[in-house]
Amino acid sequence: MAKKLVPRSQLQGMTKKERQRFVREVRRAEMLRLAQQRRQRRILGWSVAGLAVVAVGSIVTIGTVNAVASASTPTATPAVVVGPANMLSDGLLFTGDGTTATATRTAALTDGEDPVATVSDAATTGILDVQVYLDPTNADAATLWSTIGASLEAEVAAGSISLELHPVVAQSGDVNAISAVAAFSCVADTAPDEGLAAWDALLTQTATAGLTSLEVATTVQGALSDATVDAVTSCMSAGTFTTWADDASTRAATTVAAAGADLTQGVVVTAAGSVYTGAVDDATAFQTFLSDAYTAAVGE
Repeated sequence: MAKKLVPRSQLQGMTKKERQRFVREVRRAEMLRLAQQRRQRRILGWSVAGLAVVAVGSIVTIGTVNAVASASTPTATPAVVVGPANMLSDGLLFTGDGTTATATRTAALTDGEDPVATVSDAATTGILDVQVYLDPTNADAATLWSTIGASLEAEVAAGSISLELHPVVAQSGDVNAISAVAAFSCVADTAPDEGLAAWDALLTQTATAGLTSLEVATTVQGALSDATVDAVTSCMSAGTFTTWADDASTRAATTVAAAGADLTQGVVVTAAGSVYTGAVDDATAFQTFLSDAYTAAVGE
């Protein structure tokens, strides 16, 4: 501590002892003053530190409460997609505007969700709904499609019918069929309007030389446009819908069985609830079937 100097004017007239005593008293008073200042500073420091601790504690408490609240707040778990987009019914539906057939867009089937069947409205719209369940690797299926395919595509483009394509695995576990069905599903998922072209290509390959899993990818690729082929190829390479292909076929077997048909043969066609029972190579019989189904549905 620096010494406090006493002005000489205050010491005038004092003896030596009086001056010494006076200076000691002045210094003692100064020491008391400085000690009091130090105590005040310590008290102020403790107060500030206490406020800081309270503030930090509040921040920690608020942060903890927020963390607990965030942890306890339920978050929605995204549904797991198990099927291709545009095949919510397990089939790819086409309708026409008079000149062009267009695939109907739908959401994809998610885990635990049941397919949403397409409801027949032929009685009110006058448009016959046709469902085709074919195993793309099945010879009879290829024969039937070569017999009726072109006429069905023309009628759907004209808007006379709606056409729903269900690729199926006739024999559970058939690797070739699973590959073909999964490949078609990739087309439906990423390039739905090219579904008819891919369908035609698969069944044409089966009719001409047979179709194995080795030919599926190149067959489908050859039917696609440059704009869509890469996305579909990526989907096929990843095996995205192989599990769905088998599962959807199992569901389809139950659906057609309820209508009195057997999917294990790889060929089932229904129209407004009626099942085609004619020969796979009889175009006339098939046209009669469509006419009769229309009459029964519309009531004419």
